[in-house]
Amino acid sequence: MKALPILLRLLGALSCVGAEAQNVAFQSGSDGRDGALQPTTSVEIPLPDDGILRYSTVRIPPQVTVTFTRNAANTPVYLLSQGDVEIHGTISVNGETGTGLRGGRGGPGGFDGGLPGIGGSLPGDGLGPGGGRGSGSSTTVGRGIFGNLFPQADRRPTDGEEPYGTSLLTPLFGGSGGGGLPGSGGGGGGGALLIASNTRITNSQNSNITAVGAAGFGNNANWGSGGAIRLVAPVISGDGPISVLGPGGNVNAGRIRCDLIDRRFFGLRFNPQGAVSASEAFMVAMPANLPTLRLVRVAGVDVPPDAPAGFTVTLPFNSPATQEIVLEASGFSADVPVALRLTPGSGAALPLVTGSIPNFAPTPARLSLQASFPPNTPVTVEAWTR
Repeated sequence: MKALPILLRLLGALSCVGAEAQNVAFQSGSDGRDGALQPTTSVEIPLPDDGILRYSTVRIPPQVTVTFTRNAANTPVYLLSQGDVEIHGTISVNGETGTGLRGGRGGPGGFDGGLPGIGGSLPGDGLGPGGGRGSGSSTTVGRGIFGNLFPQADRRPTDGEEPYGTSLLTPLFGGSGGGGLPGSGGGGGGGALLIASNTRITNSQNSNITAVGAAGFGNNANWGSGGAIRLVAPVISGDGPISVLGPGGNVNAGRIRCDLIDRRFFGLRFNPQGAVSASEAFMVAMPANLPTLRLVRVAGVDVPPDAPAGFTVTLPFNSPATQEIVLEASGFSADVPVALRLTPGSGAALPLVTGSIPNFAPTPARLSLQASFPPNTPVTVEAWTR
């Protein structure tokens, strides 16, 4: 069973939503409460708990870079505007480079790189559904995967899982981390960014919108994958670049989505070109009532509703190796196949634990699975559905 992020099986049904939306004024979802975003110098914006920034207008001047501080749940960045969004500088949700002591952090909404092997400990796998494999050999490639635009025959056995997500980028999530190598933490995956405007998004020639994956420590090829960028506005104009590349270029790039009504001014440059899709049929910034799958309890520890996608626990000494993991599915109206992956800080991820949650009723449904935890080491638990 492929371990893919939640909600993907339902996205095909969403493609018809935009047809009706084109007949009414598009609404980004912003009420303008955060005022106008008009920085005069480079700035790092702390994300609120839900990751949603609600501006009246946005203007990023030349030579100004806007980045974001990850919140506790590591949500994507949702940058919503009532009026025009003008980008003449840079907006970045890039992943961070790994170090000799830790994996690089993913950009907001992206996934972290694996820990390096230190003092005889085994390197860790990268996080995320396409996390790169850790390896005891410094010559091994452990790159994270997201869009996976290169031919399947070009992949090496140590690359990450299968590509994940769909061209709609709904729900929105970022790129996967690279695996650790001896003395080299894996690169963080590029983050996830939605920019939506009631009126227009302009990306000028000398601007940059980036969700780039990072390299492993020492420029090793244990790269994080590129992330995700989605633009939604009646008009998207300009000829500036948008990049979701991995450090290796196309080989581990992310995804780009543009939803617009008037294409007359649409001339953006995309890196890589093959990562982008565009349509007039999905003019919805943040669909309401999306189905959800979440971890409820891991090894006796209750998981907060706003916890990140990967929840980390360490078993106390002398605890039983086999522990319960409880998942909850809501809003699917279907039988939901699920997969759990346990990734220790040191060594390879454990084999997937799979099951199925019957979620046909309007109320949430839960499933209890048993999984074996390695002792005395932090373990990150991630849950996905097809």
